[in-house]
Amino acid sequence: MERRTSPRSPVTVNVYIPIKGKNHQVCRTIDLSSRGVYLAAESSIFPIDAPIVLFFAVRKHNGSVIQLHRMTAKVVRFGIRGVALTFCRQAKTPANRQLSPATVSLMKR
Repeated sequence: MERRTSPRSPVTVNVYIPIKGKNHQVCRTIDLSSRGVYLAAESSIFPIDAPIVLFFAVRKHNGSVIQLHRMTAKVVRFGIRGVALTFCRQAKTPANRQLSPATVSLMKR
């Protein structure tokens, strides 16, 4: 019997992970819930017990607009297909207030 507090959804979204001193790493989600994400990625790029910044690139309007959503997460476990992460709580202080997601428009020729 599964003891999950929030249901998972099989969603495929590109996730960008900035790495200091290197280019960013691009991963794809396997499933997503309100409390965490399972990424198809190599485990070697993820630090243990350190918060990781994730940028979710969500396509809208037939792929012509991309919204970037920033989340912070920690590694929960390493699996055969990828890495499971749980989202960290975001402090709601004036210094760390949530801004609206960034939107990038792509013009088709």
